[in-house]
Amino acid sequence: MPNDVDRTLSMGIDAYNAGLSVVGECDKELPEFSVQLNTPLSVQYRAELLSYLLFLAETHGSVDERRAEFIRKVLDYDFKSDEFTDLMHRLDLHKQDFGGLIPTSLRAAYQYDLKHGTKNASETIIRVLDRLGDAFRLYSMNKDMLEEMDQRIYILSLTNWLAAQGFSDTLNMAIDVPLPEAIPSAIPSLDLAGTQNQFEKQTEEKRKLEEEQVPEPEDLDTLMKELNDLTGLDSVKEDVNSLVNLLKIKKLRKERNFSDIDVSMHLVFTGNPGTGKTTVARLLARIYHALGALSKGQLIEVDRSELVSGYVGQTAIKTQEVTNSAKGGVLFIDEAYALTSGKDKSDFGYEAVNTLLVEMENNRSDLAVIVAGYPKPMEDFLQSNPGLKSRFNKFIDFPDYTPEELYSIFESMCSKSGYTLSEDSKNKVKDVFTRMYENRDRDFANGRTVRNYFEKAMVHQANRLAKASEITDEMLAALEPEDLEDYPVKKSEKKGEKKYKSQSELGMKPDLNVNHSDQSLDHSMNSDSEINPSSLPFNPEEFKQVSNELSAILAKAKNVSSETQSDLCVYNEPDESEEDHRDSSNQSSMEQNDLKK
Repeated sequence: MPNDVDRTLSMGIDAYNAGLSVVGECDKELPEFSVQLNTPLSVQYRAELLSYLLFLAETHGSVDERRAEFIRKVLDYDFKSDEFTDLMHRLDLHKQDFGGLIPTSLRAAYQYDLKHGTKNASETIIRVLDRLGDAFRLYSMNKDMLEEMDQRIYILSLTNWLAAQGFSDTLNMAIDVPLPEAIPSAIPSLDLAGTQNQFEKQTEEKRKLEEEQVPEPEDLDTLMKELNDLTGLDSVKEDVNSLVNLLKIKKLRKERNFSDIDVSMHLVFTGNPGTGKTTVARLLARIYHALGALSKGQLIEVDRSELVSGYVGQTAIKTQEVTNSAKGGVLFIDEAYALTSGKDKSDFGYEAVNTLLVEMENNRSDLAVIVAGYPKPMEDFLQSNPGLKSRFNKFIDFPDYTPEELYSIFESMCSKSGYTLSEDSKNKVKDVFTRMYENRDRDFANGRTVRNYFEKAMVHQANRLAKASEITDEMLAALEPEDLEDYPVKKSEKKGEKKYKSQSELGMKPDLNVNHSDQSLDHSMNSDSEINPSSLPFNPEEFKQVSNELSAILAKAKNVSSETQSDLCVYNEPDESEEDHRDSSNQSSMEQNDLKK
C-alpha cells in the first residue's frame, strides 16, 4: 500500500500529466503558439512549471534536497539541489514580478476553450498549478507559510484573470480534452466568485507575516552627532538641524496642550551622485522615529521601476504596495523625475505620481517622502503636478564635495580599514582629488568616486605585496604612492576643450539609463555575468540551456513587442478582458512603449 510520500509524488505526476494532455490538444489545434514560441507548447509548459516551483521555493531561500527530488521525479529536470538553488537565484523570479504573469499554457488553453465553447481546458491548467504547488510543499516536509501564501495569491491572480475573460460562474468538472482519470477526483472545482476579496485578504496576510518588529527609538543626541560628524555637508546639516528643532517644538507644544502646528516631513534632495543624499535620508528616518514623528523609522529606497508596472491598472497597486511598506518610515524616491519624464500624460509614471499623492495624504501623520535627483529635472518634476509642489516645499541641496572633503573621506576610509598613508602618498591623493574636482564632469560621483579610488588602491597594494618574499605589519598597513592611481588626463583636457561644470551647476537632466550605483572592481563577479562552464560540477550546457530558456520566458514578458503582445505571448500581464485587449490597439501600443522604456 503506498505511503503518504508516494501518494504526494503520484499526485504531482498526475497533475503534470493532466496539464500535458491539455497542452498536447492545444498544440494540435493551435499550432500558431508553437510557431510563435519557436518550440513545442509542451516544452514551454514544462519550463513554466519549473519557473513556478522555483518561484515558490524562493521564499524558503533554497531548493532543498526534498524539493529537488520532487522536481527531478515530476518534471524530469536532472539537477542537484544546489544547482536548482543557483538557477533560482539567477532568475530571481519575485523581483521579475513572476506572480503577475500569465502562463502561455493558460493562454493557449483559453484559446482552445474559445474555439470549442468550453471552459474546461483553462480551468484544468489552473488546477494543475494549484495541485502541483500543494504536492511540492507536502513532499518537502517543511511547512513554509510564506511559500503557501505565494502559491495561494498566484492561483487567485490566475482565477481573477480567467474570471475577467467571462468565466465568472463556478466551473464544472466536465473535461473535453483527454485527461488521466485521477485528476478530476483529485482536484476540486474552482469557484471564481468573490476571488478579489480573497486575493486582497491573503495579500494583506502575507504583508503582515513579513512585517518586521517595530524597533525601539534610538537616542536623538547620538543620531544628531552621527549626522554632524559626516564629512562636509555644512549647509545640509544646518537645514536638517532646523527641521529637527521645529519638530522638537511641535512635540513640546503637543505635550503641553498647545494648538498643533503643521510641519511637513516631505523633502526634496537635490545634488549630484555620491553627495550623501541616501545616507542623510536614512539618518533622517531614524531621527524622525527618535522624535516620535514616525512610528518605525525605516527607509524604503525605490526608483521608477519599483513604482511603475507595465500594464493598465497595476501601477496604482504597485505604488500602493510600496507606500504600505514605507508606512511608519521614509519613502526615498531616487531620480523621481523619471516618473514624469515622458511627454505623454498617459504614461504610467503619472499614474504612480497620482497614487503617491493620495497615499501621502492618507498617511500624512506616519509617512515621510523624500524625492531626490538633479536640480533642474527636479524643478520640472514638481511642476508636472500641482499636488507635488504643494506637498514638497522644503528643499535641501547637496553640493559637490571640495578637494579637502574628498581627501578627508579617503583618509577616513583608510583609517577604518587599518591603512596608513606616508607624506608622499597623502600629497599624491590630495593632488589627484584636486584635479578631479577642477575637471569634474558628468561622470564625477563625489563620495562614490573616492570609494572606487580607495578600492583600486587596495587592489594595487595587494598585487604589489604578492611579489614580496616577506610581508611585515608595516608593509601590510601602508598604501604607498605606487598603489595610488595617477589622475587620468582625458583627451578633452589635452586638447584644451572646455570642461564640464558639475551637473548641479549646469542643471542638466541625466541620462536615465545610466546606472549611478557603485561600480564593481571585478566585473566578472557580477551576478548577471555568464556562467563559467569550467567552474561548474555538472553539465554546464544543459544547465545553461534551462537557465536561458526560463530567462527568455521572463524577458519576453518584460519586453513585449507588438508581435508578442497578442495572445501568443510567452507570458502576458492580466488585462480586463481578451476581447477588450484585442479591440484596444492604441492602449496596447501605449503599454508596449512603456515596457520598452
